[in-house]
Parts: sequence; structure tokens; C-alpha cells
Amino acid sequence: MDDPFFSLPATCDLRPTAQEALAEAHAKGELTYSYRISPEQLLSLARKRSNLLFLAFAFVFTIPPAGLGPFFITFMIRNHRLNEFSATLFMCLIFGTQLFGQIYFGRMGDRLYQARPDGRLQVMIWTILACLPFLLAGFGLPFSVQDLPRLVLFSLLVMVGAALMVGPNPNWMASICDLNLPEHRGTIISLNGLAQTLARIVAAPLCTGLALHLQGSYANAFLVLFSFFLPAAGLLVLVRRHLAPDVAETQHILSERARAQSNGLTISPKTGI
Repeated sequence: MDDPFFSLPATCDLRPTAQEALAEAHAKGELTYSYRISPEQLLSLARKRSNLLFLAFAFVFTIPPAGLGPFFITFMIRNHRLNEFSATLFMCLIFGTQLFGQIYFGRMGDRLYQARPDGRLQVMIWTILACLPFLLAGFGLPFSVQDLPRLVLFSLLVMVGAALMVGPNPNWMASICDLNLPEHRGTIISLNGLAQTLARIVAAPLCTGLALHLQGSYANAFLVLFSFFLPAAGLLVLVRRHLAPDVAETQHILSERARAQSNGLTISPKTGI
């Protein structure tokens, strides 16, 4: 079966060259292009299936961390009898690996993107699926703060899972930028932010409600929330089917803009070319 991504080699990425040419023309006052977001432009964003799938991904993927983050301290206080200060320090310790995960997997996505355009998606899917065994094993492990070996094992499992869990974040934002024209990127990132906000609104009562109906166990509530990572990975598999042609369309427009600028032509605000 032909893979659509092989029809778009990394060497054909004209975005940096085109954007440099546009920036130079703008600095010289040679570029006459104006843009305002409009219903027509929003429809053009929606016509790209990758954008719609990324919006759905933003909602589904955000639910597990939106429950885990705010209620982990509650979990350590209510289920393991730590005080607020100790629980906060413990959370900072084991979730500090997320800083490493953001940097490491962001760089990995950039390197793989140089080899093939779906490189960032591969990192996103892999890290989502890889974090699940560690998080499920960690929060499924019975432990107490007095049982040091089990506490250490719990901490190590969650530290690895937390580092993997944030792997999609930098690659997700970079993919959205590759997918859309420069003037659309702020809009689509804002829409993804709205989807994340909606997920946080849903996740908070969902997490507490689950804990209430699971004998007050926040660990069990977290285990249920982690199931949302599976449809999130499935949405990224669907993105992979549409990303290449959507990115190719954006690169074509950018190359046409650069060609028009070099020929002394103006860019149409309606078409962007």
C-alpha cells in the first residue's frame, strides 16, 4: 500500500525559505497583505480534517492530566495521610520528570520529522501508549508512606510515566504550526486551548465523582481517567491519514506567496496567494 507520507519528502519543506522571503519583503515595505479572522477563514481551517482531529485530540488527551494534576495532592492527603506541605513536595519531586520529557521528546520529534513528515506523530503516539503501563502499574500498586520499598517503586513508576505522558505536548504544537498558515496559527492554537479548557472543566467533577463512587480511592479514579489516552492515540492515527496532504497544501501556498513577492505581485487577502 502506498504511504502518502513518502510522497512528501522532508527535502521539499519550503516553509523556512518562504517565510524568510516574506519577512524580508515585509521589512522593506514591499509586501501588501492584510488578514483578519472571519467566518470564511474559520471554515477554511475546518476544511482541513487534521485541524478537526487535533481539536478532538486536545479535549480527550487533556482529561487524564486535568484530573491527575489537581487531585494528586488530595490523593496523598486523603488516601495516604500526608500533610499538605509533604504532599506538595512529593508531587513536585515525582512530576519534575515532565520537564525532561518535554525537552527530550520535543527534540526527538524534530529529529524524526527531518526523516519523514509524520515523525512527530510517531513520537506522540508512542509516548502516549508507553506511559500507560507505568501509570497503571504505579497507581494500581498498593503502598503506604511507611512502606519505603513500595513507596520508592510507586515513585519510580509514576516518574517514568509522567515523563512519557508529556511527550506529545511540544510535538503537538509544532504539528499544528506546520499544518496551518502563519496568520492562522494563533487562531488554531487558541481553539486547541479552548478544547483543553473544556476538558479541564469536565475532568474535575469527573475525577471527584469517580473517587466518590470507588470507595473514596483517587488512585482508582486516576486509573479510569487514564483510559482516555487510548482514544487520544487513536485520533492521532487518524491524523496521520490526512496530515501529509494538508501540510502539502500549506507549503504550496507559502511557496506561491514567496514566488509572488519575488515577482513584485501582491497577495490576495481572501485566498492568501
